[in-house]
Amino acid sequence: MALTKTHNRMIEGSKANVLDFGADPTGTTNSDAAFTAALAVSKHVIVPEGTFAIDVAVQIPLGTTVELLSGATVKRFAALSSSTGPVFWLAGNRASLIGAGQGVSLIENENASPKGVIRIGAEDIVETGRAVQ
Repeated sequence: MALTKTHNRMIEGSKANVLDFGADPTGTTNSDAAFTAALAVSKHVIVPEGTFAIDVAVQIPLGTTVELLSGATVKRFAALSSSTGPVFWLAGNRASLIGAGQGVSLIENENASPKGVIRIGAEDIVETGRAVQ
């Protein structure tokens, strides 16, 4: 049996691309499960060019990076979700979200979100306004 297709995720410690886990780059279907699966196997997740619909906050755990490449948009569409939470939650120490620099990468939420599009730290830090360390 010949190996016909390989993915970076097959190499321990490599970056994971959300497309390899079934993310839809057209934004027509929910990509929550693909983001969750990619984050479960890698400490560095790549979001390539495309529009990715998200229903719930994507939790970025301890020591993990999500990198939005040029042309990547992660968006909560009102037609697909009634959630008013943030799109991303940097939930642990050294959790990071990287954009494309001078290239265009976006995080959007069509639903009114009282906590913005990105949540940093534990719930009590956001609620009380204490400094994030």
